Amino acid sequence: MWKGEVCMSMVKTVTIAGVLMLLFSMGAAVAQGSDVISTSYTPSSPTVGSTVTFYATVNGGNVSNVTLWVEECTKTICHLPEEVAMTSTGDGNYTATYTLGDDTAYFHYKVFAEVNGENVESNMYNVTVGSSQNGDSSSSNGGSGGTPGFELFIAIVALMTTVILIRRKT
Repeated sequence: MWKGEVCMSMVKTVTIAGVLMLLFSMGAAVAQGSDVISTSYTPSSPTVGSTVTFYATVNGGNVSNVTLWVEECTKTICHLPEEVAMTSTGDGNYTATYTLGDDTAYFHYKVFAEVNGENVESNMYNVTVGSSQNGDSSSSNGGSGGTPGFELFIAIVALMTTVILIRRKT
């Protein structure tokens, strides 16, 4: 093996190790928040201008600073996110209300909390907003659902990079 091949082999190994470490660390961070906080909201099919009630259940001790994070989007642009302090209803349950704008097409939401001195957050959820007044049941998003985000994209890129590097080596 000549000097250039050794150097290239080392670069590939370091790249693969770095990508794998990034993926594992992101998985651990997402798993922690989604296991600690579960969320739901009513109505299950919100409409423009309606008031949405959000519910969160936070597991763990010493819970404080439970906050709802909402980002409303029109068909062309997303507004700056707003944070709403959630009110405790007892036994680790919290609630908050938020009124949607008249031009909202969809919104993203998640819940932040401080649990045992650590900041945790729920998964982020995407909700499509209807234009007519209907629907009033509850939708639960705790632990599953949501739209795959950047984690899936990074995992696919890492897998493709690994396959390309292995094919070049052989």
